[in-house]
Amino acid sequence: MSVVLTLTTLSTLVSGVVLVSGGAEKLLVFTPMQVHVSSGLLTVALTLIHTLQRPTPHRRPDLNRRNALRATGVLATAGIVWLGLEWILDAFGSRGGARRFTGSHEITDPKQIPATQWLDDRVPHLDPKSHEVSVVGRRHSVDELAGQGDVVRATLDCTGGWYTTQEWVGTRLSRLLGDVVGTSIVVLSVTGYWRRFPFDQADSLYLVTHMAGKPLPHGNGGPVRIVAPGRRGYWWVKWVQSVEVDDSPSWWQPPLPMA
Repeated sequence: MSVVLTLTTLSTLVSGVVLVSGGAEKLLVFTPMQVHVSSGLLTVALTLIHTLQRPTPHRRPDLNRRNALRATGVLATAGIVWLGLEWILDAFGSRGGARRFTGSHEITDPKQIPATQWLDDRVPHLDPKSHEVSVVGRRHSVDELAGQGDVVRATLDCTGGWYTTQEWVGTRLSRLLGDVVGTSIVVLSVTGYWRRFPFDQADSLYLVTHMAGKPLPHGNGGPVRIVAPGRRGYWWVKWVQSVEVDDSPSWWQPPLPMA
């Protein structure tokens, strides 16, 4: 158990470094994000099992000066390693050298934005000419959404370790809701992925069809995705199928998407 736990911990740490440094797109056949999240969850599970199998009772002598110095040394070493990694990334011009406060590195070229959706969603290829989005029962074509011409410049910060600031064009969601009222807004993707937003934020949510002056690529949510300025990327639902309003509270959902 101890050997396996050590290996999963090292896998979590190494894949995390690779993820934030932008050092590799793949680790064997998996992305750094997939390895990092999977290893982290496995490490937590194994740690709980190990703790239950070998419980160690608290002892007053454990709280002494020597152990306090050891803990301080571990924290100081971790800080030095972190600063060293930052210096190396910056010195070699790595794309992970200049990161946002979230730890994400910047992508400026829209063509280089990864086609990702959390962990394992597959990219659906929807026909922009026939695809429609249902908003509280009324169906809207892609051309209709694009024709509203609402423009917002917003930063998509993905949990996958990258961010991009682009100009998005589509329709402000409040335009489509009209007189409908409720407590929260549920946005559903054709993949089954969904997120719930507070109803009073409808004026700051957008159903977009274009990015950087061009139609959204399939891999980036085309033909229609949500743009939610100020929220992390997993809120920006791709391949939107429907938007509904109900009276459930906006927090009535998993804190993080489960698929």
